Amino acid sequence: MQKISSYISIISLLLVINLPLRAEETEPADSIPLWNGLRLELDVASPLFHVLQIEPSQSIEGGVYLNLKQRYLPLLEMGFAGLSNKISPQHSVFSADGLFFRTGLDINLLNAKKKASNRNLVVAGFRVGASSFSYDLRHVLIEDKYWQEKRSMDYLDVQVFRWWFEALLGMKVEVFRNVYLGWNIRSKFLLKEEEPGSIHPYFIPGYGLARSGNWAFNYTIAYSF
Repeated sequence: MQKISSYISIISLLLVINLPLRAEETEPADSIPLWNGLRLELDVASPLFHVLQIEPSQSIEGGVYLNLKQRYLPLLEMGFAGLSNKISPQHSVFSADGLFFRTGLDINLLNAKKKASNRNLVVAGFRVGASSFSYDLRHVLIEDKYWQEKRSMDYLDVQVFRWWFEALLGMKVEVFRNVYLGWNIRSKFLLKEEEPGSIHPYFIPGYGLARSGNWAFNYTIAYSF
């Protein structure tokens, strides 16, 4: 009887010791660290579109993207954009330029745990963008219905602030060690629409034409540190 009790005690001890080992085998610890460096990115599509006269505005932009767990990518994007002597639909002459900023988050849709060596990214994300800029609007035709007169007005160096929301889908492919090429498509929405009949900018740096919604395309080159 004593021998049986000793056998049972030994078997129980071995089971207790073996349980954590089996748990480690069946549930491996997450091998992807929290910090995976950062990426610097430059858009090459916007300057090219301007040179090819696909877009009347000139723009340059880039960004800094943190890499957390190879999945979450908080970011800051910034740039400069302008539009010179554009004839608006109301036959006024519009010019504007200024800085713009965006902040937000991209999420990598690929499962990095299944293949740790896969450093490519397929991302979905969002941005909140803002721009503080000045614009000139010349030859605005004002009609005085009481006196039945029309006159031309100029609005010069008007200071404004606009902000908007963006939804994004894109991908990044590592073509060389730490060097990425990628593209994204953005859908943009003004968070405050212009009032009909009011004097407002025709173009917003970083957003585009001042309408309720816009689409944009970026083609980027990036380096990961």
